[in-house]
Amino acid sequence: MDFDNFSEKFRSFFLSSGGFFLDGYDLSVISYALFFIKGEMSLNAVQEGLVSASSLMGMAIGAIIFGALSDKLGRKKLMGIDLFFFSIFALLSATSNNFLELFVSRFLLGIGVGGDYPISSTVVSEFSPTRSRGRYLMGSVSMYWIGTLFSAFMNLVFLPTGEQFWRYSFAVGGLLAIPIVVGRISCQSRPGG
Repeated sequence: MDFDNFSEKFRSFFLSSGGFFLDGYDLSVISYALFFIKGEMSLNAVQEGLVSASSLMGMAIGAIIFGALSDKLGRKKLMGIDLFFFSIFALLSATSNNFLELFVSRFLLGIGVGGDYPISSTVVSEFSPTRSRGRYLMGSVSMYWIGTLFSAFMNLVFLPTGEQFWRYSFAVGGLLAIPIVVGRISCQSRPGG
């Protein structure tokens, strides 16, 4: 990723900070949907808490695993793989029919998002221009809040579809990750990428 080339700045910023956006989206989209999921799946209080925290549990593990792997294999090599986890398991969580399916898919989704934190934030700090590094890092982290706002918007868009609207909202998160994953992988295959 080349942060010095003006034409590449937006693309590089989008690709490197996309994980923060998806994290904000995922951690926020569940909060409103959980009220409906609880009734549909007849979750007890413990199950509801576990579903709510499953992504966070996965994130802790993902950050450790991908952080260690990125030091050994290189951050740029792993930048597409981490969010590939997110995409697949966000889509699977949208099709979950019971507590176990939802918990496992959201836990594995969390591994991908957690893995992106040590990778993308380090890539932004390493490859952004020294004079504006702070702005790039602040902008990357602020993408979390844009993702949070977008999740509220998606829930409102799909709410009229009925009580299973959350499935569409979850699926959107998985679909949003696809162009980021493709962009990151194609960036690696380019010379100097």
